[in-house]
Amino acid sequence: SLTRLSVHAFSGCTSLKNVQLPSGLIEIGGSAFWGCSALTAVEIPNTVTTIEEEAFEGCTGLQELTIPASVTDIQRGVIRDSGITKVYFERTVGWERYLRINHTGGGNTFDYYDSVTVTNPVKAATLLKQESYKQVSSGNVFAYLGYYWRAK
Repeated sequence: SLTRLSVHAFSGCTSLKNVQLPSGLIEIGGSAFWGCSALTAVEIPNTVTTIEEEAFEGCTGLQELTIPASVTDIQRGVIRDSGITKVYFERTVGWERYLRINHTGGGNTFDYYDSVTVTNPVKAATLLKQESYKQVSSGNVFAYLGYYWRAK
């Protein structure tokens, strides 16, 4: 009956080696497996639609990840600082990558879209690892920049 794995659900569990997520799961919460350095295997069920920010960040033991076709939203930094070198996308076309800009001085959010076609899993893994969340400032105004991916 679990539909959402909450934020930081297993965060910092350095002895967690593998996990079998239940069918019916829809969302993997932000930083759900952050820092799970011993994690070597995870199977994402084909009911998941959203993988939130930094879900697998710091999972240095995880080498590969398969993103099921059901996933339509991949948020920033999902595999940053992980051991993942290969990402397999079951949905290989129709992705949009967009830059989300959040301004703290007024709460405005702006999205910039550009079309992305995922055909090379190594390139996709590299992009996912490099696209992080950055803070920039000018005077008293702060902006946060982050790349997100979503299916069209």
